[in-house]
Amino acid sequence: MTNLKAYITQYFAFIIAAIVTYLAPLYDTLILVGVICMVDFITGIMAAKSRGEEITSNKMIRKFYSVVSYFLGVLIAHVVGTYYGDADFMVKAVVAIIAVTELQSVRENIQSNTGTDILKPLMKILERKSDTHGHK
Repeated sequence: MTNLKAYITQYFAFIIAAIVTYLAPLYDTLILVGVICMVDFITGIMAAKSRGEEITSNKMIRKFYSVVSYFLGVLIAHVVGTYYGDADFMVKAVVAIIAVTELQSVRENIQSNTGTDILKPLMKILERKSDTHGHK
């Protein structure tokens, strides 16, 4: 029985090592997604406090589920992309969608908290650059 336990433990460790090795190229990508989600989470709490809303564990768990869903989406994109031959493109596309979604939420949170739209100054800068290069 002891040999069976040792065999199962080694087999399980081998499977975990194989999965971690397969997913190692995604480490930085998953960290990026996590950081973007954390910024959204923090600005969301700040916006809720400024509006006087109660912060409940039920609302917080939804963010946890969305982060887990994002991670699974990136992992699935990697697996599917590997199968079809372009994992890098698939992962980048999924991360771009996640980033746009989360950054829009951050923008809304900041606007709710401060009353200013952070895109307006950026749009003015882009308009000025466009005008100086003769494009209208």
